[in-house]
Amino acid sequence: MTVHPTLSNLDDTVSARWRRRVKGSSPDGKSHWRTKVTYYRAVRELLACEPPTVLSWQTIVKEVRPKGSRSTFYEVTGPHAKHPLIGDLRVAEDVNTIQLALCYRPANAVDQLIGETKVWSYWPYRMGWLDQQQADPEQNAVTAAESLVSVVADWARRYPGLAAAVQHGPPVCAVEDLVLVGRRQLSAVRAFSVLSHAIATAVSTPVDLTNGVLEVVRADLSQPGGATPTPDGVLVGLAEQIYAVRQESQRFPPADATAVRKLAAELMRDAVTQLV
Repeated sequence: MTVHPTLSNLDDTVSARWRRRVKGSSPDGKSHWRTKVTYYRAVRELLACEPPTVLSWQTIVKEVRPKGSRSTFYEVTGPHAKHPLIGDLRVAEDVNTIQLALCYRPANAVDQLIGETKVWSYWPYRMGWLDQQQADPEQNAVTAAESLVSVVADWARRYPGLAAAVQHGPPVCAVEDLVLVGRRQLSAVRAFSVLSHAIATAVSTPVDLTNGVLEVVRADLSQPGGATPTPDGVLVGLAEQIYAVRQESQRFPPADATAVRKLAAELMRDAVTQLV
């Protein structure tokens, strides 16, 4: 079976809709988008320093050209930012997007800005990858996913400081794309893990990923081969994950713990709907 990730379905991800809405249709983008880009560029440049600069709102504002300010910084990022990507993730109802909201929980305004900077920096690579998919409509899910992982690794090698920031978290748009080209056989959490591993490998060694991360993608997306889980094993794994959510959430601040439990409950309700 072949998969052709058309521009129409990959253009409807949360990240794509967010970028289209905030940037607008003009080449340079709306005023707020242009402001965001000055902060994205500052973050990228600071994380390219050797050794990388410890980021704070002060260091970022100082790097912004032509001039940054504290008030503008908090318009771009943080709990009261205008049009944050994390906000779109949190209000989406798709089960995979709910999982992404769990994966992307920025600890502070700087981490939130780094996450958006990764999407901005990776976007040209994404567009090049999409062009490749359109040029070869006979690709299957495995080869499309493999090419995506390789492109993410290329991006990470080009911007290692940015890619490694916030525990090697991948650009959220890449995770969404991997879920789609994998025909949703990869969960968002699994796709996040695969791409995080690919980034960590890419920034630490110059070797390709052929016999490492890509094997994980092949195993997940290819039905033949690999060990077949037992029914008891699947249920035990599910029970362990539910228990882990309950235990780990107790370590979070009350507001975060409530949010995690709420999202976990929504995921389980979705699963029950699909199972019964």
